[in-house]
Amino acid sequence: MKIIQLDKFLSALILALTLAATSAWAQSNGASDVADLAHTDLAAGKKKMEVLGYEIVYSTKKVQHWWNEGSKTCVSLGIERKEIGGVTTLDKAECEKHLDAAREVYAGYSNGQANVHSPSLDREREKLSGQGYTAVYSLKHVAPGTGAEYWSNAESKKCVVMDYQTNDNAWVKTANAKPRTCVNPAPGKSK
Repeated sequence: MKIIQLDKFLSALILALTLAATSAWAQSNGASDVADLAHTDLAAGKKKMEVLGYEIVYSTKKVQHWWNEGSKTCVSLGIERKEIGGVTTLDKAECEKHLDAAREVYAGYSNGQANVHSPSLDREREKLSGQGYTAVYSLKHVAPGTGAEYWSNAESKKCVVMDYQTNDNAWVKTANAKPRTCVNPAPGKSK
């Protein structure tokens, strides 16, 4: 009888130690700081990731990989209908292989107008300003030889994209866009 009780005690002790070690491993790998994001709104989750020092390095419609430089942690968010379905810690190499390319993309974003001028571009900017639009952000290269500025009208809740040539900064066209397009996808990365 005593042997069975000792056996049960040892089994319970081993289980408790295994759970404690697993929890400590997850915390040391940074998983615990974002584990509570599962089943939360994607937009709120992204904000929390940025506040915690994570940067997005890879994204599809179903998954996003985020990297935390300070803790060297790579986290994957599973996405289901604008919600975070699950949070998984990945090997840091998974994020590191996308890091340089992601940073290069985000380096092209700037808050407000691009720091370029031409008579046609400045006329179009004045026209948009006169219609109540404000420059939200710009992107150096949306296509070869083409830059863009994203302008929003808070009153009408409309968004327009103004394209310009990068070789001479000449205005090309202004077109309507979906309002969500006027939200800077890299606000923390902007110059």
